[in-house]
Amino acid sequence: MNLACRNNSKPLTGRRVMITRPVHQANGLAAEIKSLGGRAIVSPAINLVPPDDWQPVDRTIRNLKDFDWLIFTSANGVSFFCERARELGVDYLQAKNVKIAAIGPATAKELKKRWRAPDVIPERYISDDIAFALGEVSGKKILLPRADLARKDLTQALRQGGALTTDVTVYSIKPGGSEDVIELLKKEAANGPPDVITFTSAATVSGTESTLKDAGLLNWMKESALICIGPITAKRIEELGYQPARVAKEFTSTGLLQAILEEIGEND
Repeated sequence: MNLACRNNSKPLTGRRVMITRPVHQANGLAAEIKSLGGRAIVSPAINLVPPDDWQPVDRTIRNLKDFDWLIFTSANGVSFFCERARELGVDYLQAKNVKIAAIGPATAKELKKRWRAPDVIPERYISDDIAFALGEVSGKKILLPRADLARKDLTQALRQGGALTTDVTVYSIKPGGSEDVIELLKKEAANGPPDVITFTSAATVSGTESTLKDAGLLNWMKESALICIGPITAKRIEELGYQPARVAKEFTSTGLLQAILEEIGEND
């Protein structure tokens, strides 16, 4: 959704919004912010890398037909999983008996691009709700290709329902911004703290705190409006002793942008 089309004004004029997710996922939101008159500060606070050991992943890819369900909780998980299958020469497209669940529309979009549309998307785009969306899972073999830092709540809920789960790490999250990001933020400090800092995962919260600390700008975590894509991300902010300004009503990039507009609008 292009929110700029709904209003010809530029509600973000003069506003600076810091985006902390990886560059390849930040561009869409950055473009929307620019179209609404704002300036996006793209400063990735995490780095995504392949796992140290591919063997557990490779085994599941080669035996994909043995699973009843495949659950993806991020678009990045889809990308790393499908790319690894391609490198192995495994035609995962033929695993038509396996049902697929996606956490939300961004993950579903990546699935459609690389494989097929998911069979299930929960009403709320959080991993905890996937277990309910799947229905009866007793005795079902379920594969979860995820990040190394992924929460275990979903796996535990599925096991409590009698599912036979297999978790594999298809990518690792390295918190903390690069030296280039730190230098960028130091230059931005001349303009003061950004109006908004956005967070799309608990890892981006931890990574941003670490990056700002290294840049000598930890005060931004208290002086900027901290806007989260969902409740799990907001919880991590609170655990670190900060206060979320707002949580997106819809746990997507569009919802995040709407939360930015609401926050700026209320504080004008």
